[in-house]
Amino acid sequence: MLGGATGTVRMAAYGENPGVACHTWAGLSLWFLGYPERALARARHAVELAELPGHGHGLATAQVHCAVVHQCRLEPEEALVWAEAAHAEAVARGFTYRAAMAGILRAWADTALGRADGAPGIRAGIEASRAMGARMDDAYYLGLLADAHARRDRWDEALAAVDEARAEVADRGRFFYEAELLRLRAAILCSRGDEAAALATLDLALDVARAQGARSLELRVGPDLLRLAPERAEAAARVRTLLDEVEGDDESADRRAAAAALAAVG
Repeated sequence: MLGGATGTVRMAAYGENPGVACHTWAGLSLWFLGYPERALARARHAVELAELPGHGHGLATAQVHCAVVHQCRLEPEEALVWAEAAHAEAVARGFTYRAAMAGILRAWADTALGRADGAPGIRAGIEASRAMGARMDDAYYLGLLADAHARRDRWDEALAAVDEARAEVADRGRFFYEAELLRLRAAILCSRGDEAAALATLDLALDVARAQGARSLELRVGPDLLRLAPERAEAAARVRTLLDEVEGDDESADRRAAAAALAAVG
């Protein structure tokens, strides 16, 4: 914050607005904890706050985090809208890191919607981010890269991206996206016919999600586990419990997948 001789206070032009930052991070935390509706409300409130005069840097930040929340919710159309808005805002103001981050989210959404192969765009965004010395979220971005490759059945490239992501965070202990990286790795192993290794990896993903209290990721792992091991009654029971615990309507991607998996196993 900068104070003038008159005692007025204004936000530094290139600093993070604390209110915007708090709401964006709260939104992400709420999604992982199993509150996708509250997560989206927080993310949109951050945008509203950032649109106030004098909060220019916060707007690009809030918009791109809104895209992240929609990506976590597996809503590529909405993620694309917010990523494009964030990219335009960031480029106009010269916020290079936010432009790179928005480019990654936009490329993922393009792939998920079948519009284009977003893998090159995701990799370009990662390299642009690294060029600025920013690597904190590389493992998340690499997870999106793995997902983009998997959606086009490029399993070797998907595995390489997952392994690169896990290497990025090997010395950190737990990582917020770790359960999803393990779920992606299990899908890759399954594509190669190694169902035993895939099942063991999904069990590990569940352990990680539960240890972190990441109920949204635990719910996402459940259907994959039931497809591989439909006899796992305890897994089915847990998926039913999670459907009660994780908020949201039955039109959400994760809830639809969970309901379909339960129906398949009776």
